[in-house]
Amino acid sequence: METNDTWSFEEKSLYYARIGLGKDVKAQIRILAEATKELVVAQANLSDRVVISHERIVDGLDYLSSGPDDVREGISGLKAAFEFSLSEATWQIERNRRQLQDILKTLTAHLDTKTKEKRKRADAYYDNDQIDEAEEEYLTLLESNEQDFTLHISLGMIQMFRRGDLEEAVYYSDNAIQYARPKSKYYTSFALLYKAIALREDGLFSEAKACLEEAIIQSPDFCEPLFQICVAEVRSNKQRAISLLTALVDTDIRYSLKIENEPALIPIKKDLHAIYTNRINEQSNEIKGRHDVVAADVQKILERIGTYKAIIGSGQHRLDSELEDAETRVRAALQRAIELVNRKTLLDSYTAARVMASEVPRSVRELREAIYRHFSDGIEELYNEKAEIASAAHSRRDERLLNDLTAGKTGILTYSAIYVFTFIMFRDLITSITLSSIPFTISWVSQYRYHVKRRTLLKRIDSKIEQLVAARDGV
Repeated sequence: METNDTWSFEEKSLYYARIGLGKDVKAQIRILAEATKELVVAQANLSDRVVISHERIVDGLDYLSSGPDDVREGISGLKAAFEFSLSEATWQIERNRRQLQDILKTLTAHLDTKTKEKRKRADAYYDNDQIDEAEEEYLTLLESNEQDFTLHISLGMIQMFRRGDLEEAVYYSDNAIQYARPKSKYYTSFALLYKAIALREDGLFSEAKACLEEAIIQSPDFCEPLFQICVAEVRSNKQRAISLLTALVDTDIRYSLKIENEPALIPIKKDLHAIYTNRINEQSNEIKGRHDVVAADVQKILERIGTYKAIIGSGQHRLDSELEDAETRVRAALQRAIELVNRKTLLDSYTAARVMASEVPRSVRELREAIYRHFSDGIEELYNEKAEIASAAHSRRDERLLNDLTAGKTGILTYSAIYVFTFIMFRDLITSITLSSIPFTISWVSQYRYHVKRRTLLKRIDSKIEQLVAARDGV
């Protein structure tokens, strides 16, 4: 299904309308994380079915939204979820990142306590949406700490988003770029991005593009400048835009949804869909091949249960619930991967690859561990049985125990033969024994029977233990 439905800037902004200044950082992070969930669902519903299936949307898309840990990383963590309507709130979050806090310690080390308190107060004004007070404090702070690039970024944000003065926004962005260069490539790229946006809004497209190009050079992993380059070049350099967008989708699959909902990229959507289709087919073949290999491996693992039965005896074998659950999980994971890949969409194939890369190996590992423990339990039971037999005192109860554990009739025939042999060899002696010595002879024969029987059983248990250890260690 080909669709040209996309969102305008205003429609996208509705999902982020409640995210502005006036809240503390923790609240901003929580609200923004929730908003990205809503945004992803809305984007998915407007995306072509080569990108995402209806079944995938129904199953849930939480794994595609930005969690609190992503949001804490600012623009670089939000990636495809970022929109410029979030700029002020995102800058509030950025200022609280550990990376920037470490830089600020150096930038403000020379300041006296009073000035440092003034710095905190300025940021508090900004966070609480008291823009006039924040601007006044930031301008005063520049007099004593002009090289603090974060002050210039904050003033640039105020000029762009509150004053609408694009020329001043570019001025402060230039200062931020100059002072950020020796401190951080990422924040140099950050300042270049906002300078580019101000220039583009002012109609200076070539200058804006040059800033974006430099931002990419400064911080190649910073995705937003790459995306903006693609928007800028969709008509002038179509092939480069397609190449960069494909790379972005590889970096963060959520860009496939952002691309679908960006009006400026409509001219190259069909080209991208063709690339997606090829990717889907390639990934389908790869996943199905890996599935068959893993399924065969799982079957070999499960054959160990047959080995266990053969050693222990099927009558004594019990398959514990933990092992049954592990087998169920691994089969369900393999089935899920195939169901996803058969939907023939980009995001379903991506999810199938995730299942094969993480869920399937984890469930196979759990199955191996369950079978290993199953064998170990069997080995422990045999050792306990062996210890009981080895330490048993000779009594009629112990003899009955041994009779129960050995193969009854075979044992009787064996020991009957011992009686006959003993009588033949020692009949003269036996004839001469007095009636008073008969109980002693019977006792000796009984003990002999018992010890032979015990040694036979212990050897049999040792053999089973040896076989089980070998089979277990091969799991």
